[in-house]
Amino acid sequence: MGEVINVDVSKIYKETEFRGTFNPGDFTWLGRKRYTFVKYVALSGTAIAGLFLHALKTTDTGYTQYSGTVDKTYGVPNLLWGQLQNAPVDGDFVWVQDKGLNTQIATTDGGVAAGDNLMAHASTDGGLDTLAGTATRIGTALADDSGTTQPAGTMIIDCGVD
Repeated sequence: MGEVINVDVSKIYKETEFRGTFNPGDFTWLGRKRYTFVKYVALSGTAIAGLFLHALKTTDTGYTQYSGTVDKTYGVPNLLWGQLQNAPVDGDFVWVQDKGLNTQIATTDGGVAAGDNLMAHASTDGGLDTLAGTATRIGTALADDSGTTQPAGTMIIDCGVD
């Protein structure tokens, strides 16, 4: 895991496109936002920009530590890699935002208020909810959500997967 510079965090990569340049687990900073490079594994549902990627419970050949899915059933509870910047398909490699002011709209439960700490949503794949119990905090809302979304620029992401 190392820092890389001059990467396009909106690009979706196939495995043959990045070898020798950077690897899963590498990170980059764009201003005050940090992005980590991970492999997307589609287990169910559809990945879209703005959803949060759960770290996988199972071993994915070659990328055990740096693979994720939007499907909460297969993800480690409350362990999120970060927010997708695009819409990958199974086996793609992408940059997820794991720190800083969110650049994408996030899915919420409709009850997030300014100042609330956030966690992975218990029933919505890739979504967020107000922190409860002993769940892991992954960010803080800077504004109330709008229905069932948290607009871009209204949440500080701090997934803490280092």
